[in-house]
Amino acid sequence: MPPLQVQQIAELPRERNAIDERIAGIMQRPMTTGHLGEWIAAEIFGIELAPSAVAPAIDGRFTSGPLRGRSVNVKWYLKREGLLDVTESDALDYYLVLTGPASAAVSSRGATRPWCIASVYLFDAKQLLGELRARGVKTGIASSVRAGQWATAEIYPKASSSAMTVTPEQAALLRLFKLLAARDLEGSRSGRLGGRESGSPEESVDEVVGVLHLLEPGLGQLGEVDGGARGEVGQAAFEV
Repeated sequence: MPPLQVQQIAELPRERNAIDERIAGIMQRPMTTGHLGEWIAAEIFGIELAPSAVAPAIDGRFTSGPLRGRSVNVKWYLKREGLLDVTESDALDYYLVLTGPASAAVSSRGATRPWCIASVYLFDAKQLLGELRARGVKTGIASSVRAGQWATAEIYPKASSSAMTVTPEQAALLRLFKLLAARDLEGSRSGRLGGRESGSPEESVDEVVGVLHLLEPGLGQLGEVDGGARGEVGQAAFEV
């Protein structure tokens, strides 16, 4: 690699470190895909996260609505490639999965994985585990989930699952994380926080979105190394 390219690459992690520091300051946790996905889900869907970042199988519990008190494991995959890290723990009730656009699980050479949310899925953990076992699918890291199962579990943008209804307010916050074209980024940043009440959860989400948009599209692949301390190692199949 020519020296100039090495120099250019060396500068990008410095920019990324500064962005990670800003995000960590907002969510008060180290910046990893696992921690950020959990924070976003907690802010938008009313989840109380577990006090320990190493709680086995469970990231937190829903605090309102029909799923109040039910345990949840949050995943954020920057592309939906049909794979899901699955636990066999009886303590888990649901998987809440945030994903980027659908993509085949092929080589990542020459590709990028921008930070974005295109869809959200809610899987009944015990039902999914039973279906995977019935098919003879190996459970654990990167278990293969059929397209039909993903379609049935979708709660955003399509409301296919009856287990949870995404409110208009929640949908509006999720849309902030859509993948923007480069020409749209500056307008998105400058228009952030208009009409928001200072200190509100919506403002916190908006602030994180504004920082994440600095990563699109050039730095998206630099942050996909560590899925966090909550058993997110399996995300390496999609996020490295």
